[in-house]
Amino acid sequence: MPQVPMQKLNIIAPREYEEDILKFLQEKALMQVMDLEEETRKILAKIPEEEKHDFDFLLAEVQFAIDFLEQHKIKEKQSFLKRLLAPAQALTPGQFSKIIKTFYFKNIVEKCKILEEKINVLLARKTKLQEEHKLLWQWRKLDIPLDQIKETEKINMVGGSMPIKNFEEFRKKLAQVKLAHFKKIYLVENNVNLLIIYDKREIEKVKKILDKYEWQEVILPPRKGTPLQELKRIKDFLAEIRRELKVQKKKAQGLSAYIPKLKVIYDYLLWGRAHQQVQERIGNTAQTFVLSGWIKEKDYNELKERLRKVTKGNVEIFKIKPKKGETIPVVIENRPALKPFETVTTIYGLPLPQEIDPTPYMAPFFILFFGLCLSDAGYGIVVAALAWLIMTILRVPRENRGLFKVLIYGGIITFIVGALLGGWFGVVLEELPSGFTWLSSTLIQIRQLDPLKDPIKILILSLALGIVQVLVGIAINMFWKMKQKRYLEAILDSGLWLYFIIAIMFWAMAKMGVLPSSLQQLGLYAVLTGAGALVLTQGRKQKNILLKFGSGVMSLYNLVGYLSDVLSYSRLLALGLATAVIAMVVNLVAFLFKDMIPVVGWAVMVLVMIGGHLFNMTISGLGAFIHSARLQFVEFFPKFMEGGGERFEPFRREHKYITIARSK
Repeated sequence: MPQVPMQKLNIIAPREYEEDILKFLQEKALMQVMDLEEETRKILAKIPEEEKHDFDFLLAEVQFAIDFLEQHKIKEKQSFLKRLLAPAQALTPGQFSKIIKTFYFKNIVEKCKILEEKINVLLARKTKLQEEHKLLWQWRKLDIPLDQIKETEKINMVGGSMPIKNFEEFRKKLAQVKLAHFKKIYLVENNVNLLIIYDKREIEKVKKILDKYEWQEVILPPRKGTPLQELKRIKDFLAEIRRELKVQKKKAQGLSAYIPKLKVIYDYLLWGRAHQQVQERIGNTAQTFVLSGWIKEKDYNELKERLRKVTKGNVEIFKIKPKKGETIPVVIENRPALKPFETVTTIYGLPLPQEIDPTPYMAPFFILFFGLCLSDAGYGIVVAALAWLIMTILRVPRENRGLFKVLIYGGIITFIVGALLGGWFGVVLEELPSGFTWLSSTLIQIRQLDPLKDPIKILILSLALGIVQVLVGIAINMFWKMKQKRYLEAILDSGLWLYFIIAIMFWAMAKMGVLPSSLQQLGLYAVLTGAGALVLTQGRKQKNILLKFGSGVMSLYNLVGYLSDVLSYSRLLALGLATAVIAMVVNLVAFLFKDMIPVVGWAVMVLVMIGGHLFNMTISGLGAFIHSARLQFVEFFPKFMEGGGERFEPFRREHKYITIARSK
C-alpha cells in the first residue's frame, strides 16, 4: 500500500479568529504546522514578546512538585507491569476545565519547595551527626573533653591511628623521647587509636617516629564534652531530627493528594507550550494571520469545511506545491489487520516520501519467521493468551496496542507452526505415558517435520523462505520504479537480477534432480544469458567503454551479497532448535528433581517446569521478535527502500498524564 498523500497549504484569516482556529487544529490534530516561507515572513510581524510565557520553566516547576510528592505519597501495592501499563488519568471536559480554573498550582509548588528545603537540611544534619557518632564511638573510652585536645603554647595533643602491627615497636621508640607520652584508646579492626601528648621542643623527633609507623591523624569534632557525653547528645539530636523529618514528610504526604491535579496542570501547560510554538511560526499583520503546514490530502475538505464554520466563512485556504527537495512528512496507514505491524516498521524508520510503505509486504514474512523461531505450539498459546490478557485487563490505550496484537498474531502462528513441527512444551511425543496414547498418536499425525531428527529439511525450508523474500524485495523494487515511470531502471536494475536469480535456481534444481535433468542445459543457457545481460547493462552510466564493461563484470559480484542474505535465514533453524532443546532440558531437569527429592519432589518438579518454561518462552520469544525483525531490516527492506522519512507530527494536544474523555 502506498503512503498517505500529503498536501501543503496556507491558511489566512482575521486575527480575531486566531485562537479559535489554533484551538480547533490542536484538538483535531489534522495539521503539522511549519515555519512560514522566508518571503512571507519578511512582510509579517512576529508575536509581541510580552505575550509569551515561559512554559518550559512552568513545566519544570510542576514536574518537580509531582516528582517530590510521588516520593512521599502512600505507595499502593501494584505489579511492575500494571504500573508500566497503567492507563492515563481520564477526565471529562468539564472536570478538566474546572481544575484549570480553580486550582492554583503555584501555591502547591511553593509549598513543595519549602518542604524539600527543610527535608534536605534535616537530612544533611542527620548525615553529619551520624558520621560524628561513628567517629566518636571509636573514641568513647577517651575521658578527656574534646575541646581540650588542642595545641597550647608549649604542648601539642593529637589523636590518630596506626596499624596494630606497628604498635609495640612504636611504643618502644616513643618511650625514648623524654617529653612525649601516649594514651591507648581503642582497637578498630587492624588499627589502634592513640592520643599522643608531647612537648613542642620534641616535635621533630615525634614526627619522625609517627611517619615511620604509618600514623594517620584524626580530626575529632570540636565539641565540649567527652566522647561518651557527646555521643548521648548526638543520639538525642538524631531522635529530634527523625521526629522533625517525620513531621515534614507527613506534610508532604498530605500534599500528595494534589498529584492528580498537578498532572492535569502539567498536560495543560504542555498544550500551552505547543500552542505558543505554533504561534511563533505564524505570521501576523495588524488585521490577519497566516498559518502554513501539511495535512493528509484526504483531510483537506473536512479541514476547509470545519474552519469555515469556526470563522463564519472568514478564512482562505490555499494549496501550495512543495518546492523541489522540500521535506514532506510521511504517514503510513494500513488496514486494521495489518496496522499492528506498523510497530515493527517504525522500529526501522519510515520510508522516504517517494518510497513504498513496506508494512503489507513485511507482515506475512515477519509473523511466519516469528513462528519458526519460537516453534513450540504450547508457547504460542501462552504468548497469545498473555498478550490478550494484558491488553484487555489493563485496558491498554488503543494507540499502544500494536505490539500486543503482533504478539497475539505471533502466538497463533507459533501454535500452527509448532503443531506441524511437533513442539509441545518440549515433550517427546513418542514418550508420553501409555494412558495418553490417543493424544500422542493424534499429535504425531499432525506433525509434518521433526526439527531434531530432520534439521536439514528445516534448513532447506529456511533458505527457501529467504530466497522467496529476497525475490519479493527485488520484485517490489521493480514494481515501484515502474509506478514512478522509471521503466529502464526497473527492467535493467531490478528485472534482470530477478531473472538471473530465478535462472540460477532453475539450473541448480535441474542439476540436483529436483527438476527433470533434461532441463539442465536450458537452465545453463538462461544463466549465461542473464549474466551476459548484466555485464552489458550494469555499467551503462559509465562514459568510457572499458569502464562500462568493467563495471558490468564487477556487478556480478552482487550475487555474493544475495547469497549472503539468503544464508542469514539459517538463523530460523538455529533459533527454532534452541527453543526445542531448552524446553526438553527443562523437562529433564524437572523430572530429575522429582526423583531426587522425597515427598515434595512433585512440587519442586512443577515449580522447575513452570519457571524453566517461562524463562525459555521469554528468552526465545524475545529472540524470535528481534531476529525476525532483523531479517526484515537488514535483508528485506534495503532491496527496495532507503528509509529515513520524517514522521508527520500534527499540532495536537500532547498528553503525558491525562486523557480527555467524553462527558456521559
